[in-house]
Amino acid sequence: MFVLFAASMLVMIRSVFRVVEYLQGFDGYLLSHEVYLYVFDALLMFIMMALFNWIHPAEILSHNHKATRVVPSYDMDSFVRTGDARARR
Repeated sequence: MFVLFAASMLVMIRSVFRVVEYLQGFDGYLLSHEVYLYVFDALLMFIMMALFNWIHPAEILSHNHKATRVVPSYDMDSFVRTGDARARR
């Protein structure tokens, strides 16, 4: 669960940065200095991507809940041929 909390916090920090950037307008300090965009936008999203590559949220959910597989009730071959998903029911 740490990964999900960390990712949520990173998105929240990025969102606050984006709101402040928007409130300052086109001639604001944050928009005129690129380093803040790299740190508070690109770097935070890169860290979040690395966290999700390290531990995928599906791994966390499969430990806490029984994973269920959803099986569609139609065959894709019949759907492509006839154009109707109910052809094989």
